[in-house]
Amino acid sequence: MAVQSERITILGTPDFKAFLTREAKREGVSMSELVRQRCTKQQVGSLKIKYSNSQHLDS
Repeated sequence: MAVQSERITILGTPDFKAFLTREAKREGVSMSELVRQRCTKQQVGSLKIKYSNSQHLDS
């Protein structure tokens, strides 16, 4: 099955765009890839915290 993607528009200040551009260049990826990577890290981190907290509740 082919992976589907959709275009997402993010509005930000010129300074924010410059920040994203610098970060993407520093990491050697496109700005879109930078955002995907950062959001994926955040999502995975969130799941680890939820899992960790649920372990404490079961004890």
